Amino acid sequence: MGKKKAIALIAAVFAAGFIVGGFAGKYCANHKAPETFDFKKDLAKIRALQKEIASYADKDDSDKAKKLRKEFRDFRDKKIYLIDKQNLELEARYWAGRILNDKDVSFEELAVYSVNWAGDGNLNKELMMIIKYYVEDGYVKPLTKEEKEIFDRNKDMVWALYAPGAFDMELINSLSEQNCIDIISARGEEKEKMYNAVYYEFTEMPIHDACERKMNPNHRAHSIKI
Repeated sequence: MGKKKAIALIAAVFAAGFIVGGFAGKYCANHKAPETFDFKKDLAKIRALQKEIASYADKDDSDKAKKLRKEFRDFRDKKIYLIDKQNLELEARYWAGRILNDKDVSFEELAVYSVNWAGDGNLNKELMMIIKYYVEDGYVKPLTKEEKEIFDRNKDMVWALYAPGAFDMELINSLSEQNCIDIISARGEEKEKMYNAVYYEFTEMPIHDACERKMNPNHRAHSIKI
């Protein structure tokens, strides 16, 4: 595939305006997002919904509980989708660079890995399509330092939205080190039991995330500014 053709195809994919700009306080300062973002507020809402759902864990088949879980997943997944969409071009260039320049993964290997990626399935397919264009063309512009910072920040935000318990300082401060040692050591056994998937996801998992941050000074959450 010629370079001009690849560029034209990629330009068509991003015609709606999803090119990432600089990040400063919002998800992207120079990019007009489809809606206004407030990451701290969004994360707090996701954690609040998580807590409310946890209060219904012993009656998770109730209409109220089902409605809350749908609200939680719809809200969280929408926020993650919008971040991933804005990060699409940078992520495509990141992976194409790994394939073409670093040569530490092949496109075929990445295609296999992508089947299990979290997030929107169609968006993941779109990402792989753009990576393929770059790989077939044989050239990709490396991410600049600023672009890599934006890319990493967006990936961190997605991770945080999947682990809101790691940012609940009230919960973290309420747990003693011994509590956390006991909780973390029992995690494998609890995951195998999965006696109540809803209880585990909305009650136990946030506590595990909080404990892991409390006990690990190198935990990823420490470096994420919200």
